[in-house]
Amino acid sequence: MSLLDLLLTRSESYLLGAPTGSAVIRRFAEDFCVEEELGFEPDGAGEHQFLLIRKTGENTDWVAQQLARFTQSHPRDIGYAGKKDRHAVTDQWFSVRQPLGTQLDWSAFETDSIQVLRQARHGRKLKTGVLKGNRFSLRLREVSHPDELQQRFNQLKISGVPNYFGEQRFGHNYGNISKGELLIAGQLREHNRQKRGLYISALRSALYNQVVSARIQQGIWNTVAPGDVLMLNASQSCFVCNEVDADCQLRLQQGELHLTAPLWGKVA
Repeated sequence: MSLLDLLLTRSESYLLGAPTGSAVIRRFAEDFCVEEELGFEPDGAGEHQFLLIRKTGENTDWVAQQLARFTQSHPRDIGYAGKKDRHAVTDQWFSVRQPLGTQLDWSAFETDSIQVLRQARHGRKLKTGVLKGNRFSLRLREVSHPDELQQRFNQLKISGVPNYFGEQRFGHNYGNISKGELLIAGQLREHNRQKRGLYISALRSALYNQVVSARIQQGIWNTVAPGDVLMLNASQSCFVCNEVDADCQLRLQQGELHLTAPLWGKVA
């Protein structure tokens, strides 16, 4: 059975059972807001111009391309920490390699959907994954059972929630999954490096979701098992838990530690 067949026959498990209510999300871009947190301040010097950009209804790669054109830079000299949703209002940091002394009128770069909120110099290019996290604000419209929704929110404040990769990662009708399977089977040649990475990422994310779903089904989604990889709260530091003890489980329940699930791939 292919991974695509598996996904079509086995949906991810719900932690608190299937929802009985309904609501409308993302009717407008303003209904979904994302604020990126770098976790550090640009140092004020160096050849990389950091820009905090608010974009509405635009994807990250497109904005990066526009930055390259506007600054007459090579695309590889544009940096960002991670991709953000298109159908949203997102505050996101970009970096552009600019010689010292270069002055640009960033207001000329702005459009109805792009606004430059901040700019500062830094010594290094902004690279993928170099951020503290993201803050999300989601507006639900036409909520059918608001009392039940509030009850679930209260439960999640106590127990937390498993973090699945969403449908956007897999593409329309799981198209990124099917192309990824063809790619690794040698039946598809994709010369665009970015697309190749997207297809492989979709496969890895789908396998991750299956592991998380299985742990929910087994009742161990918030229980440490020997061999689990745990992450320290508010950091990227991980360690393997070879021997489970009461202290380790307590730290998990208190939010000091978090369970992870595997993302398959080569170790650099």
